[in-house]
Amino acid sequence: IAHAGGGYNNLTYTNSIDTLNHNKDKYNLFELDFFLTNDGKLVCAHDWSDHLKTISKFEAYVKKKKDFKPCTYKSLQKWLTKNPKKRIVTDFKSNNLSGLKFIAMNFENFEEKFIPQIYTPSEYKKVRNIGFKDIIWTLYRYEKNNIKVIKFAKKMNLYAITMPKIRAQSELPALLKENRIKTYVHTINSMKEYFIYKDYFKIDQIYSDWIN
Repeated sequence: IAHAGGGYNNLTYTNSIDTLNHNKDKYNLFELDFFLTNDGKLVCAHDWSDHLKTISKFEAYVKKKKDFKPCTYKSLQKWLTKNPKKRIVTDFKSNNLSGLKFIAMNFENFEEKFIPQIYTPSEYKKVRNIGFKDIIWTLYRYEKNNIKVIKFAKKMNLYAITMPKIRAQSELPALLKENRIKTYVHTINSMKEYFIYKDYFKIDQIYSDWIN
């Protein structure tokens, strides 16, 4: 999975149309960081800033930006129309359920084009009820132990479980493999590290900016 759209011009976390275009021949899945602006519109960003107060402010910020253009829901709609085989993995930095409802209301075939990430087991049924089919449970905000993860994972039909490196170095990936649950780790940028997590820790796949 291309992390924050993947690397672009030696930059990471751009969440931009530029990086989507740059990496579209290398990946089929693109993780993007999202916020809803204060007036309720979806934009791509990793951190909160004043640009996120309104969609008009964010669009003005994007227009002035020369090195790359962070995506808005409008530019992402156009990109997905041009690249119908690509899918977006969501990482909402706040208001996950509200953001996913916005996607469901504003993107055609949203259930095919988007793989939402959830952060707690309590979100699973709510996200299913919105209409999403494939769901990833990401553990970077989840502090409970691996026993709890296994307990809840067995009750869900997940696309995968994603985890930070420290969690991936535990017994969790092997336990999930025993339960036929796919696993990802983030963020891996070297082939050497990829094979360590794949062969030694039993991780299935990775989130990556680029592979060296």
